Formats: sequence, C-alpha cells, structure tokens
Amino acid sequence: MEKTPVKDFFKRLAAGFAIGVSSVIPGISGATTAVVLKIYNQIIHAFSYFIKEFVKSLIILIPIVLGVIIAMIPCVYLFNLAFQYCMFAVLCLFGGLIVGCFPSLLDEVKGEPIKNKYIVGLVIGIIVAVAIGVMSILLNADSTVEGWFGSEEWSWWFYLLLILVGFIASFSLVIPGISGSLVMLIIGFYTPLLSWLVDTVVALFSKGLYPGQGFQLGMLALTFFGGYIIGVFVLSKLMHFLLKKYHFGSYYVIIGVVIGSFFTLFFNSDIWSYYQSWSAGTQMGLPQWAEILIGVFVFCGAAVLGYLFINRYRKVVAENEAAGHSIAGNIEEPTKESKNKDIIDPKDLE
Repeated sequence: MEKTPVKDFFKRLAAGFAIGVSSVIPGISGATTAVVLKIYNQIIHAFSYFIKEFVKSLIILIPIVLGVIIAMIPCVYLFNLAFQYCMFAVLCLFGGLIVGCFPSLLDEVKGEPIKNKYIVGLVIGIIVAVAIGVMSILLNADSTVEGWFGSEEWSWWFYLLLILVGFIASFSLVIPGISGSLVMLIIGFYTPLLSWLVDTVVALFSKGLYPGQGFQLGMLALTFFGGYIIGVFVLSKLMHFLLKKYHFGSYYVIIGVVIGSFFTLFFNSDIWSYYQSWSAGTQMGLPQWAEILIGVFVFCGAAVLGYLFINRYRKVVAENEAAGHSIAGNIEEPTKESKNKDIIDPKDLE
C-alpha cells in the first residue's frame, strides 16, 4: 500500500494517543509503548536534532504530541474519579503493570556479569525510591500539595515547582521502564493535580472560575508543559549518552528505582490517607474487603497484560537487533546527505 503524508500523520497521531494513555498510567512507561510501536527512535532523534532538522522533526512530533494531549484529557477525568472511590484497586492495576513489564528491564542487563558497582547502583535506586515514599508520608505530601493547589493565589516558587514536576513527568516519554506518573504519585503531586484540573474544567463550563483561576490554569499549562518539554530535550541527550557509555550501570539504577517504586506505590502519602479512611470507616465506595479482593484480581490481570505487552516489546527489540539497530543506540549525528533525506524509515510505520 502506498504511503502518504496524511496516512503517516494519522499513524503518528494514533501512536501519540497510545503513548499519552500509558504516560498517564503510573507503572507503565510511555517510552516502552513508543518502542513497541516502532516510533521511539524517531521521537528521540527528532528531539535530539530539533534545530538541525527542524522541519522534519516537526513533521514527526506535531501529530505525536497532539495525540498525547488528546489522550490525557479523558484519562485525567477517569483516573481522578477512580482515585476517589477505589484507589487501592487502581494502585493494584498499576502495580500489576509494573510486575508484568519488569522483565523488559532485566532483558537490558541479561548476559552481563554482575559487578559490585552494579549492585551499588541497584541498591541506591531502591533506597532513593523508598526514601521518597517515606518522606512523602512524614511530610504529609498529599495534604500539603492539595493546600498549595487550593490557594487562591499561587506563590512564584509554586510555578517553579510545577516546572520541576513537568520535568519529572517527561521521564515516561524518554526512559523505557520508568513511569513519570508513578514518580509524581509517590511525591504526592499526581492526585492533587488531577483533582484540581478536573474541578477547574468543571467550574469553567458550569459556574465559572473565581478571579485569578483562569490565570492559574494558563500558568499551570505553561509551566508544567514547559518543564515537560525541557525534560524531553535534556533527557533525550542524557539518556543517549548514558545508554551508550554506561548502558548496564544505568539500567541497574533504573531497575533499583522500579523495584523501590513498586513498594512505594502502596506506601506513599496518597494511599496512606486512603488507608486511614479505611480504618476510620469514612471511605466512600466499595467496602474494604471487596476492594482488596478486586485489587488482587486486577493485579493478576494487569501483570498478565503487562507481560504480554512486554513480549511484543521483546519482538520489536529482536527485529531491530536482527536489522543491525538498537533501541537506544542508533541516533546518529545528521550528515549533509541525511539533511536532504527524510529521517523517517517507512518500515517503522508499517
């Protein structure tokens, strides 16, 4: 079938939608989804050489970014609703996805002898992730962040903090195996941000916004997505360097972070408040025993789906290696000849 720019646009738009959904879900990496869809290298190349190949990069990135934005709109509303009434079951879904997708990280270090420095990196990754979760509980992060969002006037430093949160969210698009949404959940920003966005949009189309809220919404979009874009540009360069120079050491740290994040998923400020509402008998929604039972089934189902997803990922990796490519290592400096060619490999979109 002959390929056309219109078909390519809609294929990238659909890929962006899938990446957007997986980026919003704590526990699954948008970058892994991009690899499965055979578009990860295009994204990293486009961001890495955005200036040198400006027009070609825009052709790739515009439909993908548009698809990501379109996907996030319904996901934000649905996850905010789910977190209010069945947070534990939802976290079991995310936990199952982490377990199911975890073998993809082990594949990256398979065959490499275990060295002391790798063990140190693994332990550091675990400690950092667990420490963030513990600190979020001790500092009551979710209530603190909710208070910041609930203020009628946001301080200048809060906007700077939103840039950092956007930077963290970009992890999901750039680093295979790492979920930026999961990190946001652990530090207490995920649910307050979703809740504020939903409440603000509902108010916008019903009773109207209070004075200054429209400015806050605009600044939130500017700072958060500004940080996200900065993160993608910076991390694209950083990950390209690290995975080429220190591939195994980098992945041992990533594996440690994912292991620690799994435990922290069920031990952070958000879920801690939920556990307290269980104890007090004030939680809305399902009875505790019913939600735990559902959570167990959801966890198992998500783990199976995650593993099937990773099997597809492995096939794509094997195809790239058979063709003489790698997921992270084939981003080359543009030459004079390449600047006159389309950087898109048609095989990537078949």
